[in-house]
Amino acid sequence: MKAVAYIDGSSLQNPGYAAIAVRIYDESGQLLLSLCEPYGKQTNNYAEYLAYVRCLEEARQLGVTELCIFTDSELIAKQWSGEYQIRSGNLKPLYEYTLELRQQMEVEVRRIPTQGDERLKLTNRMAQEAAKFVQHQFATHYLQ
Repeated sequence: MKAVAYIDGSSLQNPGYAAIAVRIYDESGQLLLSLCEPYGKQTNNYAEYLAYVRCLEEARQLGVTELCIFTDSELIAKQWSGEYQIRSGNLKPLYEYTLELRQQMEVEVRRIPTQGDERLKLTNRMAQEAAKFVQHQFATHYLQ
């Protein structure tokens, strides 16, 4: 099955409270999966990679064989194409895991600006709102 995915990771006050969002659509535009998950305190790059990993995991679970991923992350797009090397020690295990996951399907990663695409804009908002929620929950429960 062919699919299209939109991913984003967001970290408030980089590093800060982070969350990810993933949306996967089939060829006809039908939404197959909408995922939003908090991840505590992380950098923005780490959150972007977590979104990438979760997207590949979920696509595999859905039986996707060809996947086109849209992201606003320059880091992910350029590391995917080989333009950037992996220098951050905490991203290396995530990158290696994506290599493993990508062997099970044909994957293309495209970087597009958030402003130009409504689906990516929605995914971006989901990740940002989830990160704000995590920050609020922490402040409410632990800083009183």
